[in-house]
Amino acid sequence: MENTNQTTLSPKPDPQKYIELADSTYLSFMRGGKYKDIIAGMTDLGDYTLRNQLLIQSQRPDATKVNTMNGWNYRKRHIVKGSESIKILAPVFDKTITTDTAGNVVEKTSDYVTGYNVNSVFDISQTDGEPLKEWITGKTLEQHPALVETALKDTLNGYTFAEGQIETDGVLDTRKRTITLKSGMDEKQKLTALIRQIAAALVVGRNRDRFQGLRSEQLPNITAIEISAAANVVARKLGLEGGAVAEPDITKMTDEDLQKFSNNIGVVRSISQLMITGVENALSADAKEKNLAAVRASEAEAFTETTTEKTTVKTTTKSRSKAVAEMGG
Repeated sequence: MENTNQTTLSPKPDPQKYIELADSTYLSFMRGGKYKDIIAGMTDLGDYTLRNQLLIQSQRPDATKVNTMNGWNYRKRHIVKGSESIKILAPVFDKTITTDTAGNVVEKTSDYVTGYNVNSVFDISQTDGEPLKEWITGKTLEQHPALVETALKDTLNGYTFAEGQIETDGVLDTRKRTITLKSGMDEKQKLTALIRQIAAALVVGRNRDRFQGLRSEQLPNITAIEISAAANVVARKLGLEGGAVAEPDITKMTDEDLQKFSNNIGVVRSISQLMITGVENALSADAKEKNLAAVRASEAEAFTETTTEKTTVKTTTKSRSKAVAEMGG
């Protein structure tokens, strides 16, 4: 007799299918003149790899913020029933298992990727629950201009910053490790210039010993391309005018050249996220410090009120004792 209670398991998603989808989407975007769309997507999805950004955009073009089900639950939001997940790639890293001198098993994970798994994520539009806490908002520059400026500068180690009477908005000197901004600019102009100069310093100073992307001998304006894109992503994230994005001339590029260029886009993502994360961390630390100060002030106020009440009770008791003594009690 046939067993009708058997459960049919869904086949495990094939990572190779999604690798091919991401790579074909990338080539389609580039050949279709959508390089700027890739860069624009980093403003919201930049904490994901380029492949995963393209997978997200190919499956849900209107996505702005995505997370796993557990990630949304942690933020006290739940997935709306019936929502179809977005498939992305999760790297599997090489692990080595050894034993120490005491015979204990020691497991170490390297940064070498051995393969991929397929993970499910959901866009914020597919969730419901408590409002999402975001550190960078439309009011960030209005409320924390000095904090943002300091945080951006802190992403660039070993440089000094100054203002002076110069012809351009900013000048980068990599030899002296200085950045000079033009005097007299308003706050937004100043931050926009600062972002571009820091992005330039990070691009120029990047270690490329093992880099597999295109270099200046293959694409002469590649440095300007990377700088303008990284600065654009950071500026747009902070609500500033992003500025022009230099585009690569792909008319003579082969598909292999374009795949190499994806590593240059990876540089844009890495540098822009370094700067954005630096601002977010600074805003988070500032909020925690202010909350802690508020708690301490509240505790101090409560302590003062309690001390005052005790003093009042003690004074009242003494007054009553004195009155009884004067009455001969």
